Amino acid sequence: MYTSITLLGLISLDRFFKIVRPGGRLLGQNVVFAKVLSVSVWVALFGATALPTIILTNQDASNKTDASCMSMKSPAGVRLHTVVVVFMDVLFWVVSILVVVCYMCITNKVLQSFRNSGSKNSQGKQKTKVRVFLVLVVFSVCFIPFHIMRIPRTIQQTNNVNGCSQVSINIAQKVTLWLSTVNICLDPLLYFFLCREFKEKLMGMLNRKGTPSQITSGTT
Repeated sequence: MYTSITLLGLISLDRFFKIVRPGGRLLGQNVVFAKVLSVSVWVALFGATALPTIILTNQDASNKTDASCMSMKSPAGVRLHTVVVVFMDVLFWVVSILVVVCYMCITNKVLQSFRNSGSKNSQGKQKTKVRVFLVLVVFSVCFIPFHIMRIPRTIQQTNNVNGCSQVSINIAQKVTLWLSTVNICLDPLLYFFLCREFKEKLMGMLNRKGTPSQITSGTT
């Protein structure tokens, strides 16, 4: 999830440089650099978080572990878990600010180009606003609630907080986690409906495959 969020921030930054600050070959505008950067994000996040978590989750399973996998972590694993959660939360909010700023600047640039060209295409302006609005809404709805709940959930896990608040936090955390996974389904829909180039390429691929009857008819 955090690899996806980080790459989304980099994509927003790349679009910012292409539209608002064109010129030069920065970030994703250089294909080789973009590939190296993408691989680096995967390696850095996996190596710094997943591998240590796997290694330090080394306690034997017991009846207590059905409530929380935290019981299977060593003391060092619990401390690492807290550090990772805080770091990822900070990363998320930094990327969120970056995404919002980049898309707002992009929107202003596009609308300014409409005004400078003397265009009265109000429909085009409206579409631009709607596209940016939908991207930001999907990002906010999917990820912000989860990250608001993640810190109290981690405090509860690491300090063994029990009581009514535990049940409420557990339920809230599961609901917000579900919302964050919904993003996997919403992103392709956004690309399909908002990006004409993506839609045309996808439809072209589907049309080239065709049905058996179409293939036979075409051959005949």
